Amino acid sequence: MTQAPRRKRAYDSSKRRAAAQATRLRIAQCARRLFAKHGYGATSVEMIAREAGVSVPTFYATYGSKRAVLFALLDAADAEADVVSLQKSLRAAAGQSREQLRLLVSFACRFYEQSADLIEIARNASRADGDLEALWEEGEARRLKGQKPVVHAWA
Repeated sequence: MTQAPRRKRAYDSSKRRAAAQATRLRIAQCARRLFAKHGYGATSVEMIAREAGVSVPTFYATYGSKRAVLFALLDAADAEADVVSLQKSLRAAAGQSREQLRLLVSFACRFYEQSADLIEIARNASRADGDLEALWEEGEARRLKGQKPVVHAWA
């Protein structure tokens, strides 16, 4: 008697992806708390891994470096701030300086409310790691670049 060939079940990695994403998020949240509490320079990868409940090799496999987790946090804050929507709103309100000012102030308040700790972490990280000074300067340049055309249009 011949057996029918077995069909291979398709591998579903959605649970694995979800678990990896949860680990990534947990590491980032713990790093943010520790950076805010102890400072970027004083926070070690070992401290972050212990707080997140992962091994040091898992931290490195997930982020690669302490700097990379800081960049991921800053990227997430940028994405959450939704600068693209602000820019669209500012263009739609062209010629309406009061409305543009209201949009900028509203954005700044929301952004600083959500990310004040990260801004301070990034500012202080540049003191702990000289290579990160360029990161701080780039952030400031981007902020000024975004505001400059609007303010000049008011003049």
